[in-house]
Amino acid sequence: MSLLGIDLGTTGCKALVFNDNNGECFANSYKEYSLMISKEGYVEYNPAEVLESIKIVIKNVNSDPEVMKDPIEAFSVSVSGDEVVPINKSGDALSNMICSLDIRGVEENKYICQEIGTKKLYDITGLPPSNMYALNRILWFKNNKPGIYNGTYKFASWDSYIFKNFGLDCVSDYSVSSRTLAFDILKKEWCQEILDKLDISIELFPECFPSGKVIGLLPEKLGNELGFKRKVHTVIGGFDQICAALGSGVIKRGLGSVGTGTVESMQVFVSNPITTENMLKSSYPFSNHVLGNSYICLTINFGGGSLLKWFRDSLAYEEKLEANDRNIDIYKLFDEKAAKSRCPLMVYPYFEGAQTPLNDPFAKGLMLGFTLGTKKEDIIRGILEGITYELKLNINKLEENGIKIDSLKASGGGSKSDFWLQLKADITGKLIQSLNINEAGCLAASVIAGYGIGKYSSIEEAINAFVKIKNEYYPNKDQFEYYGKRFESYKKIYPLISEYIKDI
Repeated sequence: MSLLGIDLGTTGCKALVFNDNNGECFANSYKEYSLMISKEGYVEYNPAEVLESIKIVIKNVNSDPEVMKDPIEAFSVSVSGDEVVPINKSGDALSNMICSLDIRGVEENKYICQEIGTKKLYDITGLPPSNMYALNRILWFKNNKPGIYNGTYKFASWDSYIFKNFGLDCVSDYSVSSRTLAFDILKKEWCQEILDKLDISIELFPECFPSGKVIGLLPEKLGNELGFKRKVHTVIGGFDQICAALGSGVIKRGLGSVGTGTVESMQVFVSNPITTENMLKSSYPFSNHVLGNSYICLTINFGGGSLLKWFRDSLAYEEKLEANDRNIDIYKLFDEKAAKSRCPLMVYPYFEGAQTPLNDPFAKGLMLGFTLGTKKEDIIRGILEGITYELKLNINKLEENGIKIDSLKASGGGSKSDFWLQLKADITGKLIQSLNINEAGCLAASVIAGYGIGKYSSIEEAINAFVKIKNEYYPNKDQFEYYGKRFESYKKIYPLISEYIKDI
């Protein structure tokens, strides 16, 4: 029997098929989709385009010869958790899906904090209040688009939108719901107190269930259209960052994972949310884990792989030609270049503001230390180091607040780089482990699907069996000391000049 895991990311979706007995991936497909960005700061998805992309990757894996011999029996989805779209009873979108990067909701967030209280919101929802969450966008629709608001059946997250358009119930799981600013993460239910104060009906939200609940068989007509060879169970999955943690084996205290894609995020297992003033000041969010009564604390660096992509698209014309001539991935070439650097720049990766722990949406990126001898390799290595200094800042801050981190498991595109993983170990002083599969979110979704139909007695059992360590990267003592000195400078420089560069 095979299981399908779908992962919906910021700029594309993936579908991977896994063997239910050994967790091996034997078919995969990826499809990009576009973000629509306006001069007003609106950042949106066309939901129909994303839905079509999901259908395409499902069709692609179903046409794989190996999958045709071992048809998929169940699937689940790992989805970005911060987006919301108003839909009607048929599941049609009444507007574009608002992306987490969208500027809308700032004034609404101020109002919400005024009405509820910032600390109280944090205690209930586990989220440091921000305009990026669904509740602010729902209030924005109420204030600015009353026609759409009044005609809305549900404000759907990605998973509930997909399920509804697949002919199933409009439902979500606890981990995705915990990213809305309207969900009580301890009681695991929509918070009536918050919604009453804002005069928003609880009926506008999808019904919530634990991850792993089977919500039905995919309708036969759609199943045939997507190329499924048998009746397929649809199982509720989870928030992509939580699924990334699960698929990396983060299932007990002391474990964390670092996923480096467009954004770099660290996911750390905690038994209970620690919603102190210190944690609130640094803007650390907590979400329900897909595992029972545990939670994940997240760190967020918008300047993850997006910085390397910026360098690739803006400054790496010659490198593109070289990579093409040598028939190698350009990021592998970047590693080679970075390894040669002897005078890396000091790079602050705040190209899209700073999330945890600086918590400054107006922060600006910096590159310091240029000389006439500076080469592109020094910029590349500076970018890799700067992203990793931010990881160390977050590790230090969490450990100061009692959250233990013994080791980090790497996932995402950045986990393919041995050079960067060793750099992470040398800078953070932590053991970094790469895994036998890079796509942790898809693996987690497939395991959740298998658990839902009774294939596994527990999610933990399957994760322990399937998640294997590929390589381990231990800190080099001399390098750790060298980077320790660089890190002290890194911590001091930005606060001295931050106020002078925000209006540049």
